Parts: sequence; structure tokens; C-alpha cells
Amino acid sequence: MKAKLAGLALLSGMSLAASAAQYNFTPIIEPRDTAGLNLVINLGNQLTMDVTDRGDNTALFTFRNAGGINAAVTGVYFDDTPSNLFSNVTIASQSPGEVSFHSVSPAPLPGGSIPTFNFTTTQQFNATSPTASNGVNNSTAPGGESLTLAAALRSGHSFTDVVNSLNGGNEANQSFLRVGLRLTAIENLDVCGCAMSFLDKGTGTSGGGEGSPPPPIPEPQTYGMLLAGLGLVSAMVRRGRKNG
Repeated sequence: MKAKLAGLALLSGMSLAASAAQYNFTPIIEPRDTAGLNLVINLGNQLTMDVTDRGDNTALFTFRNAGGINAAVTGVYFDDTPSNLFSNVTIASQSPGEVSFHSVSPAPLPGGSIPTFNFTTTQQFNATSPTASNGVNNSTAPGGESLTLAAALRSGHSFTDVVNSLNGGNEANQSFLRVGLRLTAIENLDVCGCAMSFLDKGTGTSGGGEGSPPPPIPEPQTYGMLLAGLGLVSAMVRRGRKNG
């Protein structure tokens, strides 16, 4: 009985881990000076993308900008060319009265034409003019500002495919799904008119160069899987000893 219960706990942990994932971002073009480099790395770490399974073969991408550096997310870019996971991407929700985005014809992600990145935009969403005001700002209001996009999966694909593809994509390996952001009105940054493009950090990305962000800390659901797995192994060992 204990072994069966432990097995159920393991399956539950696996289900939880497969239903959500969170990512940060890394700058595409890194400033040459140390101050600017630290600024954009910290800015990338305050940008989050929560990817969740809506349950109807649709993946939700929720973008937030929670941190102390003033900046506005004014563009969201998907590169789904290699993976071809989505049949359609639409706006699911956005902070009322504070965030206003709309779908536009795909255009190159600024900085994404560098051979290292080779980013090909398949879906794009821009903030309504004035973009900085209608973008996702680092609001201190309760809950902050957010934009959620709904990506409908093509037949034969699952939410697990989305997570695996995001984890596999990085600067060097471009055969996976990648998501880019365009930020404007970045305080204390005199690069490209105080604008900068960022790319999501999968498990294989490094951030590049000095000041690279540390490896991601496992999320609580990951620890849940590990503990459940240890419980299953322990129960099986005890059962073996009892039967022996």
C-alpha cells in the first residue's frame, strides 16, 4: 500500500511540474561597459514569462515586469518556425486600462538578425501608441501589470512539447521555440535610444559573457518531484526487506 501511495505522489508531482514553467530573459546585445551590462542582465531577470497549460490544448504565456528598473515591454515576438507548435496565437487577457497590445504583421526582432541568434518572427504583438504607456511596465500596483497570450497547439502536440522546446532553445541551438521581448524607455541605458531586445532563457542559455546570470534555481514543483521519487524508492526498499 505504501508503495502505491508513493507512486501516486510521484505521478502527482510530475503532473504539477508539467502544467507550468517560468522563464526569465537575457539581452540580445550586451552593452560594452560594466554598468550597462549589469543593468540589462538585472532587467532581464525582472522580466518573467509564465507558461501554463489551459487544459484545452492551449498554452498560456503571461508576461510580467516586476522589479526596480523602470522599463516598458512594448513588443512580444515568437519564433515558432522550427518547432511549428502553434496554429494560432491570440491575446487572452491584459491589465485593464494599463496594458493595451494588438497583433501586428511579423517583423524582425531588433538585434535578432545577428547570426548568433537568427530569430525569425512568426507572431508579433505590439503595445498601442504611446507604446511606453500601454506596455507592460514595472508597476508597483497590487498584482502589477501583465499580458497573457493564448497559443493554440497544432494537432499531435502537447503542453509538454512546448516546455521541452522552450528549454531546448538558446543562442547556439535555434531549432526550438523561442520568445523575444522589445523593451523601451529603459532608465539609465544609453543604448539604441534606451531600447533593448531580450530572448527567453531556456535551461541551456548562458546569458553570454561576464556577468551572466546564475543557473535557474529549481522551482517548488521540481523539489516535489524529487521528494516524491525518493519516497517511492524508500517504500519499495522497505517492501523488499519485508518480503525477504
